[in-house]
Order: sequence, then C-alpha cells, then structure tokens
Amino acid sequence: MYFDGVDDNMDTSHVLGATSTIFGVCQSINPSDFLLDMRDGGTDGVFIRSAANDSFEFRYNSTDLVGASGASGLKLGSFLIKEDTQEIWVNGTSVGSATTSGTISVTETTQIGGRSFTSPLSGLWLGSMSEIIIYPSDQSANRTAIEANIGETYGITGIPAYDNTVDGFVETWYDQSGNGNDATQSVAASQPKIVDGGALVSGGIDFDG
Repeated sequence: MYFDGVDDNMDTSHVLGATSTIFGVCQSINPSDFLLDMRDGGTDGVFIRSAANDSFEFRYNSTDLVGASGASGLKLGSFLIKEDTQEIWVNGTSVGSATTSGTISVTETTQIGGRSFTSPLSGLWLGSMSEIIIYPSDQSANRTAIEANIGETYGITGIPAYDNTVDGFVETWYDQSGNGNDATQSVAASQPKIVDGGALVSGGIDFDG
C-alpha cells in the first residue's frame, strides 16, 4: 500500500494489549511519519514512527527508543511491547531496548498511518506500507521464524534467519508409531539444537549436557 502523506490513514479498533508484538514492513520518505499510533492524547500509549537516518522511533508510554536500521529502502521493524520490557529490531537485529512499567489504555483506537489523537490528523505517512502484523501476545519465541518468512516474501536481505545464520531447536519429537506419544519441550532455553549457525547439526541432535 502507498500512503500519500496528505489524507491516507486507517483506523482500527484497539488491538494492542499490555503485551503485544508488532511487525511492520515499510519504507518512509519523511522522518516523523507515523506507522502506528495508539495513545490517550499525550505520552501514555504506544507509537511507532520513522526517524532520521532510516531509523524507527518507538515509544512505550513516556520512554522513547530510536533504532537505526543501517540501511535505506524497504525494511522490517519488529517491536516487542511488555509492561516490563520493550525492544526494537530492524531487519532482524536488535537496535534498542528499555525497561519501563505501565499499562496501555484500552479506550483508544489504533491509527495506522497517522497520529491518533489530533484533528485534523497529523504525522501522516508518506511512503509504502507493505505489511503490518499485530499479535496481542509475546512472539519472542517465534520472532526469527516470522522475520525469515517476511524477508523471503519481500526480498529483504540482512535478516539473520533469512540469511540462514541462526540456530534451530527441537520443540517436538514426534512418535512415528502413530500412538501420539510425542516428546515435547516448550521451554526454549531447554530445547536441544538441530541447526547450528544455519547448518544442520551433524550426527543428529545436539544436547548441551
């Protein structure tokens, strides 16, 4: 989608929770254009906007994070929102984190492509928005897989998972007998490794001892 920076924007009902994960694929022409904004008329809430030098500015309540992408053009921003932790990744690389407390108002709508609480709207996005994905949950465990898929879809190189430089782990070991006696390990830190730095582990599965 192309937003013209004049009157293009999208309103949606409140979709952010106290914990949310956002993925945005976009290219902005101007700094300070709003990719997404959900605030209560002041500093409380969340906004994501473009910044100088091909950066994202990400605010959770009154705390600002600015993450430089190091690359111009179409890029992927990933944003984790939690009451105790916030983090921003650009093209799969962490570029800023913060620890703050607070809650997100549930009475405001989410504005895509502009500032949420001004009339007429300001900070209207000028440029492309190829995709925005909003999860009302913590997707940290799935982030690299989601980023790899997005990178392949839009040809965004430099994403570690897209460039096959990440590790892979076994969450479920399926029972091939058909009896459903699968072995599972849902705790990410305890999962054995099957891919190391993008290469299949030789000899099977690596348990760290």
